[in-house]
Amino acid sequence: MRANKRVEAVLRSPRPNWGTLSSSDISSCILSKIERFKGLHRIPKPTASVSQAANAIVDDLKTLYPALARKRDMAEINKKILDLERKQKELATANPFDSIYLEALKSERVRLSRRRAKLPAPPPSRSLRIPTRRKHVAKKLPGSATAPPPERPFAKVSQLHDVFSTEFDDAHTHFVKSPIEPGIQPCLIELRQLDGTVKLTDALTVLPASVSCSEIVDPVYAAYLNLIGHEYESDIEEAKNRPDIQALRSKTCSEPPFSCPAQSQIRQLIFAKTEKLGFRNKRQSNTLSLQVRQAFDELVATATKPCFWHPRHLVIGQTRLKWQKAWAILARWDEWELQKPPRWDARLVQFFADRQEPVDEKSQRKGALRKMCDSLDKLVGLKKGDLSALQRLRHGPLPKRTIVL
Repeated sequence: MRANKRVEAVLRSPRPNWGTLSSSDISSCILSKIERFKGLHRIPKPTASVSQAANAIVDDLKTLYPALARKRDMAEINKKILDLERKQKELATANPFDSIYLEALKSERVRLSRRRAKLPAPPPSRSLRIPTRRKHVAKKLPGSATAPPPERPFAKVSQLHDVFSTEFDDAHTHFVKSPIEPGIQPCLIELRQLDGTVKLTDALTVLPASVSCSEIVDPVYAAYLNLIGHEYESDIEEAKNRPDIQALRSKTCSEPPFSCPAQSQIRQLIFAKTEKLGFRNKRQSNTLSLQVRQAFDELVATATKPCFWHPRHLVIGQTRLKWQKAWAILARWDEWELQKPPRWDARLVQFFADRQEPVDEKSQRKGALRKMCDSLDKLVGLKKGDLSALQRLRHGPLPKRTIVL
């Protein structure tokens, strides 16, 4: 049985079992349905049966895209979401169904995050031990139970969705403390570079109400946010009760100044032009060239996608400038923490190379670097062993990334 036939059989089943299909089978079926949909739109005079067939394809894709998203793991989902959001921003996609796939991926990411948060902790490993001397063991009373060891908490951050800061040209992602709250707060912004590395900067940001986000386990980014919050602590206390800040925190993403007026005007113009050309009237639409109709279909599909909203940054980059040494140590923490045994000579060279400073008095500098790393526990709450334990337990390791200064 061909792949498309297998997918069709599961799709038409009253109780579809998507576990019997591979992601390549579902992807192949989706591509064939998209080509079929485009072929139907090329028909000069579509009949009622043609329109019905096109609508049936759309309904099938709304089922197939979520099934395909469930075949992805968290790393693949995050990468695919970034690719689709970049294509939307650059208007570089001719596929009108990317928005359906994007929503399916975001829903699956939320589901996986909630599932990870509810999974029980793995049982502690037990090793055999031969006692050297017999000891008295108290008898266990009937009906008594041993309390399970508490699960080690790992710091989490909230990644904001559908957000764009006009202050940055690079592709970027926003992170705030978890659980997320509206109002003034520290914000960490990840700027993705062309070579695959990331740069981090800080901001004192005001967020609106009802913000869409994903909760992510990431002790390093949580430490950055604690450092940013430490720097802006007095500013937050002074500004949080100001009338203008209170007014901003009560607004939603779709209200100004968080929404973009230009986007709303462009959408209204697209809809007005479409209605004026009479695309709903078959006789008028048939007189237009195929290229013009396709162009307007793409514009309307783009206009119906979710708008980006814009956070209000009050200060940018102050923590990064004032806390350069701590900022540089946190950038290397992923790599250094997993070094067994720790190589302080190599760390010292990396630390000064990152900050473009010469290394002098090597032995004293090495001791100073070690003290700075030890002091991060008190300053930002990042403890030694957190990333090693995180890699061993159910959360899995942190995403691979290279942070540059």
